[in-house]
Amino acid sequence: MLCHNPGTLLAVLQAIRDGQPLVSRVVTLTGEAVASPGNRWVRIGTSINELLTHAGLNQATLSQVIQGGPMMGTPLLTLDAPVTKLTNCLIAATTDELPQAPEESPCIRCGECESVCPVALLPQQLHWYARAKDDTKMEHYHLFDCIECGACSYVCPSHIPLVDDYREAKSRLRLQRIEAEKAEHAKHRFEFRQARLAREEAEKQARKAARQAQQQRPASNTTASSEKVDLRGLRIAHAAAKASVKKAEKNLSRVAQEDPKQPLDDLETQLATAQENLRAAELQLAKAREQQPSKESP
Repeated sequence: MLCHNPGTLLAVLQAIRDGQPLVSRVVTLTGEAVASPGNRWVRIGTSINELLTHAGLNQATLSQVIQGGPMMGTPLLTLDAPVTKLTNCLIAATTDELPQAPEESPCIRCGECESVCPVALLPQQLHWYARAKDDTKMEHYHLFDCIECGACSYVCPSHIPLVDDYREAKSRLRLQRIEAEKAEHAKHRFEFRQARLAREEAEKQARKAARQAQQQRPASNTTASSEKVDLRGLRIAHAAAKASVKKAEKNLSRVAQEDPKQPLDDLETQLATAQENLRAAELQLAKAREQQPSKESP
């Protein structure tokens, strides 16, 4: 089940029926620091400072501006930010309307946060693991299922900013995932390069063997030794290509078992390239053996 506000539904209708992109949206302006609160049609990219000034912002009584609702909103560090597609509400609050949060106290494990969580999580456990930066435990307790509604922070008698802890932990985990994906991508690029170098080496050895086969072969130990070196290089290239195929198959199987939802396009391409390199190496080695039947041992 998906829950959407009317503004999102209208944007979907205009995009599908009329082909109109989202260039404006309804923004709610409220708070005791504005003289004319209400809903406004606002163009995407409009300065928040100009928008609040147009609504009669009183800088003398302004304490903070919240983007979003009073529960899930985030304070704005500057009013020079633009209106984005995610800006649905701006609260220009005074000190009396939204006073500063009381000083944080240690968790007393009362369980109030657990009882109000709409997703049935364990906020106090997530709090401990977030403070300890235990990423494995946080994912085990379904951190990313948190919708950041703010109910746990609101009812906490110790005034612990639980949602802030969860947001920080989510950002850290997302950054770690991005870095892991970059490292995996770099690894794939390196393996592709190694496979390409092995293929080029095999082709080089095959061309060299073909050139020598066209020349008159003197019955000397020097020529025989040179031809044996060429066959040895082809065998090395063939073994390297076979090892690359086995490694690509192993990586593809491991990733598919660990995370079935992860895209496997890169790994499948890597396996196909390794298999192509192996076929090329086998063909080149077979041609070299045909050209030198007396030099190749059975």
